[in-house]
Amino acid sequence: MPFSNEKYMAKFSPQSWICMAFVSTFDRGDLSTSEEGLQSMNSLNHHYYQSFFVHLHQGQRNTIMEKNEETELFEALRQHTMQGIFTNPVYAGNNHQAGWKLIGFPSTLAFTRLHI
Repeated sequence: MPFSNEKYMAKFSPQSWICMAFVSTFDRGDLSTSEEGLQSMNSLNHHYYQSFFVHLHQGQRNTIMEKNEETELFEALRQHTMQGIFTNPVYAGNNHQAGWKLIGFPSTLAFTRLHI
């Protein structure tokens, strides 16, 4: 699911979930892998663009992410992004149930009554 502009990121808002996942105990085992992956990605940023990822424009960011697609960091980011988009909103993701609306999933109330 590509997020090529900030409007979509604001709508789905997985970044809060991703940050929580990397610092919480449920994903602490991946922390060193993530730190190493971020250092590697930062090296790529500087090698290609002499800048930090946050300062790159969208095309440059896509290039860096494509070069990282086969890494453990990319897999962790992908996994946490999907969790953040589709998780129950009580867990700080799925902003305004946007992920559920995208796939036609019923609201929290319906989830509780119909799926348990």
